[in-house]
Amino acid sequence: MKRVIVIFFMVTMLLMGDNSDRQRLSYAKTLAQLEGIKDAAIVLGTGEQEVYVFVDPLCPHSRKFISMVTGNKRMLRKYRYFVYLYSIPRLNSQAAVNAIYRANDPVARLMDVMLADETISSRHEDASSTPVQRIEAVAEQINVYKRPYLFLVK
Repeated sequence: MKRVIVIFFMVTMLLMGDNSDRQRLSYAKTLAQLEGIKDAAIVLGTGEQEVYVFVDPLCPHSRKFISMVTGNKRMLRKYRYFVYLYSIPRLNSQAAVNAIYRANDPVARLMDVMLADETISSRHEDASSTPVQRIEAVAEQINVYKRPYLFLVK
C-alpha cells in the first residue's frame, strides 16, 4: 500500500508540478506586446507608474486584488493600472468578460461584477467586436498562467 501511495505521489508531482521551464519573453518584448493592446485596457488610477494586470472577473483572487486597488486611493494616485480581462477556462467567465467590454461604461460594469458580485447571464456572446481575442493572443505569447497576473513597468 505504501508503494502505491509513493508511486501516486511521484506521478502527481510529475504531472502537476511547477512548470518552471516556461518560456518567457524578454522584458522589452513583453512590454512591446502589452503596448500593442493598451487601447483595449480598462484603466484604473491616474498615477505615473504603469502596471499591466490580467484578471478574470469571476476569480476570487482577482476580485480581492481589484477590491484592494480600488479601496486604496493612494494606490490609485500612485499607479495607473491597465486591466485586461482574460478568462480562466474552468470559471466559464467568457460571458462576463464580453459583457464588461461591451458595456457603455466598462469600468462601472467591471466594478459591478467584481465588487458587487453582480451576475451576468451565462449565454455565450460573440466576442468578435470586443478585444478579447487580441488580449488572449498577447496573454499566450507572454505566458500569462495565473490571475491576477501583474507586469510592472520599470
